[in-house]
Amino acid sequence: MVMSDAERQVRFWNRFARRYAKSPVTDQAAYERTLAATRRWLVPEARVFEFGCGTGTTAIRLAPHAGSILAADTAPAIIEIASERAREAGVENVSFLVGGPDAFDRANPPGIVLAFNVIHLVIGWREALLELGRDLPPGTLFISKTACLTGERALIRLGIPLAVKLRIAPPVNIFSEADLVAEIEKAGFEILEREHHGTTGRDVRPFIVARKRG
Repeated sequence: MVMSDAERQVRFWNRFARRYAKSPVTDQAAYERTLAATRRWLVPEARVFEFGCGTGTTAIRLAPHAGSILAADTAPAIIEIASERAREAGVENVSFLVGGPDAFDRANPPGIVLAFNVIHLVIGWREALLELGRDLPPGTLFISKTACLTGERALIRLGIPLAVKLRIAPPVNIFSEADLVAEIEKAGFEILEREHHGTTGRDVRPFIVARKRG
């Protein structure tokens, strides 16, 4: 039986979840800058939805600055770790579930959607952005930070398919920052802010804040 890319991704993250949870942040200063930039857009009553939440670190760090956070990831093993961490931290306004970019209540949509280090891993990422644009009401904020790998060295770009084939990396989308911005705008969002927070080497992960147009 041939597995789909989505099934391969879930299998990869379930298998490497505990190892991933122990891996350090490669640029801690950049991560702190991203958290600070995100907090500027949060208000105490904000209802936040994060997809691709990983092991929950960002949701837990942002929890004191929001009313509630619903965080989703497609791998059950990842969500298990995130839930454990939230309990250990005593965070009560964050909940985790298994799901993707569409795992929020359409009848009661969030005011802010977060997508950190995940769009390049979303199968059918263009369609996912379009669906977000259709389902979210005007004024909703979409805040993302995404690896744009088109400009990376050929060795890295050519090595990704091999790593996926060897099952040491999940399926990865390769696109440019210009492609990402264009697709966010195509989905009905206006770009409000665009920054790079990296402090070591070339930063290929733009931090983008966008608002759903009316």
